[in-house]
Amino acid sequence: MLYGPTLVTVLVTHAALDDIDHATTRAGGHLACFHKHRDEIEQVASIKHQRGLLDESGAIVVHAGDLKPSHP
Repeated sequence: MLYGPTLVTVLVTHAALDDIDHATTRAGGHLACFHKHRDEIEQVASIKHQRGLLDESGAIVVHAGDLKPSHP
């Protein structure tokens, strides 16, 4: 993710991807789920970055509780 000219590392846990859309994860894998929900994931990461919620490495970590599960 970019913050101005600065590249910010965003880590998305497998649990977050499973939680947001288990059907896509099961059918197409974690990467397919990430691509499907990328906009939402980036929005959550941006909010966490604005709030200063970085881990010790300076990365933003998106956890299962950070994303709203999709409904079939």
